[in-house]
Amino acid sequence: MLHARSKTAVRRHAARIALIGTAAWAAWTPTTPADAPLLSPRRSRLVRSLIHAFALAALPVSVAAQQASAPRSDAIYTGAITTRWGDAVTPDNAWRSYPRPQFQRTDWQNLNGLWDYAITPAAAPQPMRMDGQILVPFPVESRLSRVARKVTPDDRIWYRRSFTVPKDWAGQHVMLNFGAVDHEARIWVNGGMVGAHQGGFDSFGFDITPFLKPGANELVVQVADPTSAGSQPRGKQILEPDGIWYTAVSGIWQTVWLEPVPERRIADIRATPNIDSGTVDVDVALSASAADTDAVRLSVRSGGRTIASTIVRANRRASIAVPDAHLWSPEDPFLYDLVAELVTVRDPYAGQPERDRRAYDARFTRGELDTYAAAAVTAPPRDRVTAYFAMRKISVGPGSVPGQPALLLNNKPYFQNGVLDQGWWPDGLLTHPAKSRCATTWSS
Repeated sequence: MLHARSKTAVRRHAARIALIGTAAWAAWTPTTPADAPLLSPRRSRLVRSLIHAFALAALPVSVAAQQASAPRSDAIYTGAITTRWGDAVTPDNAWRSYPRPQFQRTDWQNLNGLWDYAITPAAAPQPMRMDGQILVPFPVESRLSRVARKVTPDDRIWYRRSFTVPKDWAGQHVMLNFGAVDHEARIWVNGGMVGAHQGGFDSFGFDITPFLKPGANELVVQVADPTSAGSQPRGKQILEPDGIWYTAVSGIWQTVWLEPVPERRIADIRATPNIDSGTVDVDVALSASAADTDAVRLSVRSGGRTIASTIVRANRRASIAVPDAHLWSPEDPFLYDLVAELVTVRDPYAGQPERDRRAYDARFTRGELDTYAAAAVTAPPRDRVTAYFAMRKISVGPGSVPGQPALLLNNKPYFQNGVLDQGWWPDGLLTHPAKSRCATTWSS
C-alpha cells in the first residue's frame, strides 16, 4: 500500500536536517583563534561534504525518493520500496506469457513494451507530439511504467505504437485483445475507430481485420479514468491516497496482444465440474450462429493423454464423464487439461425425409447429443482453444457442531483460513511485476 507524504512531514524533515547541519558545523568550527589553523581549506571542504552526507542520511528513504521523482507538478509519489522482480523488469521481458490461460490459442503476438504516451486535457484532440514513452502493461501512476504521473477526471491518456501482422496470418481474421484498461478506452487502428469499452477490470477485444494494411499499422488508445470522482467499481483507489486508500491505477494495466482467428471461431468455453456424478459440463459458444455441420470436439486430458472425448453440435453443452476423478484440494491442486476444437462434420441429417424439420426438432434433445457424438469429422480443426478445470465441489452442509453449518470442500468440512492479500505492488501497483512473482505467491 502506498501513502502520499504530506507537506508538513517534509517540512519537519527539512527542519531536522537544518538542526543536524548547525550542530555538526558548530562541533567542527574553531571557537578560538588558536584553533583556527586546525580548519584548513581542505578540511573545510571535507566538513561541508560530511555535513551534507550526514543530513541526507538522516532523511527517511521515502522523502529522498520523492525528491528524486520527476519535476512535473503531476508527479506521483512512488515510495522507495521495490521488489526483486520489479528490479528485473525491462521492455523486452514485461509480461511475455500468454495472458489468458483458460482460453489459450497457439499463435499470438505480444504488444507489451514501450509505447508513446501523452496526457492531455479532455477537450484536446489527439496530440501530434507525445510526452514520452510508457512501459505497457504497467499503469501510468506506477514506478514500473516509467511515467508515475497523476491522472485526473479532466485528463485523457493517449497511447500510440505501431505493429506488423505476421505474413503467415494471411487469410485469417486478426483480433486485438486487451487484458484490462481502467476505465474507459477508445481504440483506433490506422485512423479508424475500431471500438470502445467501459470497465477497468475485464478483458475485451475487437476484430480489426478491416482496418489493417500491409506493413506497419498504427494503434492509438485513448483512456479516461474518473477514479474516485466516478461511480464505477474501483476498489480502494482514490485520487488523493491517504490512510487505507490506494494510489490510483489508470490506463492499460494488463497485456495487449494480437491473435489470428477464423471468421467463425470459438468465443467462450466454460467447464463446470460435478464430483457427485463424476462428470464435467462444458459450454462452448461460437462467435456467430452455427450451421448443422459445425461441431466442437472436446477432449479431457491428464498427464499428456486423452482420458475422455466427445463431439457436440456447436453452441451446445456437453456432459463428459471423468473416470476415477482426481479431486482438487489445496494439498493436492490437481488440474485437468481441456481442449476444444471447432470442426466440420458430415451433415448428420443429409438424405433424410424432411431433413430441415428433423434437424429443427432434434435441437437441444438427447437425440441430438447422441447424433453428434457419433458424427464423422471431415476436415482438420478450424480453431483450437486449450483450457483447464478442477474436479472439486464447494458447498455448505452440516459441520462438527450440531445446528451450525460449515463450508464443505468435496463434501467434507474444511477449515477456512482466509488471508487478506490486497495485491497492490509497490512498483507495479495493481499489475504484478512479473509472472514469476505470481507463481511464487500462489505456490507459497
